[in-house]
Amino acid sequence: MIGSLLHFGKVAAVLSLMACGACSAPTNGHRSSPSVHLAEPNHVGPVEATAQNAGATQCQLGVPTEIGAIVQYGQFAIGFGARGGLIAWSTSEGVRVRALSPDGAPIGREMDIGLPADAMAVEVAPLGRGFVIIAKRIEYRQATCEGRCVDATCSGWPRNVPQPHVCEYRCPKPCTIPSKHEFVIQYVNIAGQTIGAPIIAEAGFIDVEAMLLGDGRSLGFMTSHEIFWIRTNDRGSIALTRHDLPQVQYALPVRGMGSPTLLALEEDGAARVIDERGVHAVKGSLIDPRSGRIVDARLQARWDSSGRIHVARQAWLESLDAIHYAVIEGHEVRQVGDVERRGFREPFAEYVEPHYEDGRFRRSSWLQRIIGVDMDLRSRDPRVDATHARFVWTGRTFLFAYPTLDGAQHTLRAMIADCSLATPSAR
Repeated sequence: MIGSLLHFGKVAAVLSLMACGACSAPTNGHRSSPSVHLAEPNHVGPVEATAQNAGATQCQLGVPTEIGAIVQYGQFAIGFGARGGLIAWSTSEGVRVRALSPDGAPIGREMDIGLPADAMAVEVAPLGRGFVIIAKRIEYRQATCEGRCVDATCSGWPRNVPQPHVCEYRCPKPCTIPSKHEFVIQYVNIAGQTIGAPIIAEAGFIDVEAMLLGDGRSLGFMTSHEIFWIRTNDRGSIALTRHDLPQVQYALPVRGMGSPTLLALEEDGAARVIDERGVHAVKGSLIDPRSGRIVDARLQARWDSSGRIHVARQAWLESLDAIHYAVIEGHEVRQVGDVERRGFREPFAEYVEPHYEDGRFRRSSWLQRIIGVDMDLRSRDPRVDATHARFVWTGRTFLFAYPTLDGAQHTLRAMIADCSLATPSAR
C-alpha cells in the first residue's frame, strides 16, 4: 500500500561494517562508446506521478510494443530518468537491455551487456549520466536431502499395526541446493552501453526490499540485512560500499532530491536516520499521540530544498483528512503543531501508484483515494500476464512491462498508459 512502512520485525543485531574491498571488483575495464559527457547534469528520476498529473478519470492505453524474447519465469526491471529510460531482462544467454525514449517508447536495438548467463535482472535505476543495473545470480550444488521412499511390500512395518495401502519412510535422496548468492551491478550510459566492469557483491539468499534514490549522485538498495550504497564520480565510474542494517521494525524511505536516506522507526516513535555515512540517532518521537503507536499513522518523509527532512502524518484515529507535520533538522524532531485538512503543504505531494487487483491496475494515492477507472491491460493485449507486470512513471505516463506467451515463445512487451488527459477524478 502507498505510504505504508516496510515492516522488518526483529531483524538481526548490528554487525560489523564490511569493507568495500571485500564486495567490489575493479571498475576500470573497457568503456563503450559513446563516452560519458561530464558536462551533463546527473540523471535523476522524473517528477513523480500525482493526483494532478496522473489523475485522469480514464487512462488511455497505448499499443503493445515488443521488447524482446525472455526466458520462462525470467525477471526484468525498468528504470526511468529525466532523459529517458532503460529496460533490462533475462534471456537464456544473459541479461539484455534496451533504451527507452522520454515518452517510454523502445529505441534502438536490444544489447547484451556481458553479465553471466544465469544472472537475473532485478532493478534498474538512474544514476550519474546513465543507469545502474542490479542483477542477482545463484549457484547450486548437488547434495543429499531428507526425502520419502516407498516400500511396496511394507516389509519393515511393525507387527500388529494396521498397514496403509502404501508404506512410506524417511530416506536420503539426491537434491540440488543453493550454495552461493551474489548481486551483479553494472553501470551503463543512457543508451545502455556498459561503462567499466561489473561489481560483484556476495550476499545471503536475499532480495532487494527497496530502492533509495535521490539527487542522482548516489543511490542505495536495501535487503533484509544490509544497505548497499552505489556512488558515481566525475570520472564516470561507480563504487560500492555496504553497511549492515541495524535492528529495524519499520523503514521509511525519504523522497525528494536529497541524498538517498532511510528513516528507521520503532513502535514507540523513536527514529534513526540511515544514510551513506552511517546510522544517526534522532532526538524526539514521531509517535501518534492518540494511540501511542507508530503504525496508527500513515507517514511520508521528504527532503526540502534547504536539506531538511519533513514528515507528514495522516492520523487515522483522528480523521482521514487530518495531516500533521514534523521536521527533522540537526537530527532532532520538531513537531510543527498545526494540521492541514485539505490537501498538502510544501514539500509534500499526493503521489499516485497503480496496484494490481483482480486482473486490473487501480490507481490510489497516498491519502488512500482511488483515482479514476481501473486499467485493464487485457483490453489491449489479451496475452498479458498482468500478475507479473512491473511499471515505472516516465514523468508523463505510466509504462507497464509484462511477459506474454505466444505458442512456445515467451516475450517481454511494454504498454503505455496515459492518465493525464482529463480532469482529475477520485472516489
